[in-house]
Amino acid sequence: MKTSRIAIALIITGGLFFILFLGWQELSRRYSTSKAPDSFHVLEFLEKNPFSDLKGVEVFDLDEKKVNIANYGKGKFIIVNFWASWCEPCAEEFPSMLKLLSQFPDDIVIIALSHDTDKSDILTFGKAFNLMGVPNLVMLWDKNLSASQAFQVNKLPESYIFGRDGLLLRKVVGTRDWANADAIGYFKMLTSKK
Repeated sequence: MKTSRIAIALIITGGLFFILFLGWQELSRRYSTSKAPDSFHVLEFLEKNPFSDLKGVEVFDLDEKKVNIANYGKGKFIIVNFWASWCEPCAEEFPSMLKLLSQFPDDIVIIALSHDTDKSDILTFGKAFNLMGVPNLVMLWDKNLSASQAFQVNKLPESYIFGRDGLLLRKVVGTRDWANADAIGYFKMLTSKK
């Protein structure tokens, strides 16, 4: 009786391992031949090429003039932040971004790219948070979502941190406290390097 239980247990265990092995082989085959998501290619591109090299990216200033994001923040650390006035998490994180800017006025520029469909919503949001005229904060409008498509933005808020050379250092998805001790320490470490 005891021997038959052991034999049954061994057969079941062996069968489970065989099924898991076949499943693993199938998953391995399926994913080794599939291409990486587009967002991986964008990140890889941005790690090797300055963000200014993204082609076909049309953004607008708040006078609705077409501008090139490469014209902002040269020689500084750049945070490209995708947001919208209707995005509650975006509203939650903006005050901490302003605190971060105040800590590093000579080193960091934030390019805030709005997903809003109406310019008046951007202006209302800007007035509510006293964003207009903040040094090193560039409010732009991703009116046709060209920048969002180029960066493969999937969720708001979403931010990209670029070094002084314009190469991607880090992608941040979701709300962050940009002024907590860890964030300040991270940017102190970055800005101390020459």
